[in-house]
Amino acid sequence: MPFVAVVAPLDPAGRQLLSAQTAGLTDRETSELWLRKRRVAVETGAKIIGGKYRLLSALGEGAMGVVYRAEQLDAEGQPLREVALKTIQPQFSSDPNFSRRFLREVRIAARLRSPHTVTVYDTGQTEEGQLYYAMELVGGSTLKEVLQRQRPMPIGRIVKIVGQICEALAAAHSLPEPIVHRDLKPANIFIETRRGQDWVKVGDFGIAKVLGEQTSELTQTGVSLGTPLYMAPEQWMGKEVDGRADLYALGIMMYQMLTGHAPFPGSDGPQALMYQHLHTPPPLLPSSIPAEIRVQVERLLRKAPQERPPDALSVRRALDADVAGGDEQSTILLKEEKVSSLTESTKRRSFVWRYGILSGVVVLALFLWVKLLPNVELLMEHRSPETVSTSRSTQSIRTGNVKEKAGAFLISRTLIGHSSGVLSVAFSPNGRMVASGSADETVKLWNTQTGALLKTLTGHDDNVTSVAFSPGGQVVVSGSWDGQTLACRVGGV
Repeated sequence: MPFVAVVAPLDPAGRQLLSAQTAGLTDRETSELWLRKRRVAVETGAKIIGGKYRLLSALGEGAMGVVYRAEQLDAEGQPLREVALKTIQPQFSSDPNFSRRFLREVRIAARLRSPHTVTVYDTGQTEEGQLYYAMELVGGSTLKEVLQRQRPMPIGRIVKIVGQICEALAAAHSLPEPIVHRDLKPANIFIETRRGQDWVKVGDFGIAKVLGEQTSELTQTGVSLGTPLYMAPEQWMGKEVDGRADLYALGIMMYQMLTGHAPFPGSDGPQALMYQHLHTPPPLLPSSIPAEIRVQVERLLRKAPQERPPDALSVRRALDADVAGGDEQSTILLKEEKVSSLTESTKRRSFVWRYGILSGVVVLALFLWVKLLPNVELLMEHRSPETVSTSRSTQSIRTGNVKEKAGAFLISRTLIGHSSGVLSVAFSPNGRMVASGSADETVKLWNTQTGALLKTLTGHDDNVTSVAFSPGGQVVVSGSWDGQTLACRVGGV
């Protein structure tokens, strides 16, 4: 009796190890192969999938399955390379709808050939009926993880990341049977570092839809085909979608990278979120973001697909033109710490007019103080020669008279105390206090005369993005990404 026939009833896992590799072997060769494979499995204590993938550790788990770090083994049981192995959850394996959906995911992903998409190597099914597929193991971080560490992100970095996402989408959308991702989100964007630069790969085309293919059986009520925070209006309405649905999701991600939060956060429940995606214009982006970038995001987030850019490559070209036409350094202005580090062209466009207005205010105020208004001292302390600059990277506030030296600000006082970036500042009405809000979730009050830290106010659970004083200066109000607005009585100085 053949060796496999003897082993099968006693050791299904052993049969699984051999199932793909016994063709053309003698019975003795088959038994020797089985012994080698089983020895490797016993020695490592690791589970073998499909007879050739040894599981090493779990990388993540979703609604459909688990992703493992695994080793692909050769015929001798020796490791060839590390891969990411995705398996479908056992409780779903017996469901033919889920099985078809899983196989569909593999077929679609295997068609993609782009340096910016995750490569699929192999697929199969275990003896127990569990489906799996092996794909490229991508290092680095997901965009979701990057946003947890850095929000908002520098505009120059955003443009480079989005450009590579556009290349991946263009490769999928331009196939003979175009592929729509339908679930584009930060968790599916992988960012590695290559030669000091971000290298982006788009993964998990798990709910993608090949245009023109019948999918009614795979899109029944109750099977979610998208992540609500990033779903285009046409997806909410159950309409046919094309690549422009992915561009809408790209616009949501760009908005999130630029501001640190999605335009429609979904905090009021799914019905409110659906209404916002269908009917509510997204909140305006801050004016500190270059106008060209704001225009691109606004176009991506239009409700009607025909009003969005026609394809991903047109978005890439527009972003490249914006950077080339505006000098990349100027697009990172809101993240720069020192004006002296900017190029001469950027100074002319972004700084000279502000400096001229500020100088005029200073001169006028000094004239009024000395010649006309002997009691204007409090007004002067609040409105001029004192100025404040903030930084999201140095955790400090700098105050002092504005002077020109080699094209830069001469800083006379630096207030240091925050443990993370400073996002907002405000003067008290009499100019004797300054309040600073930070990514360390605190508000600090400083004496502008001495630079002394007066108080530290706590209570927020996320970045403090805005601070303001009451007209009398007795109360400071702070707003945060945690959705709270807190008012604290601080007294006066």
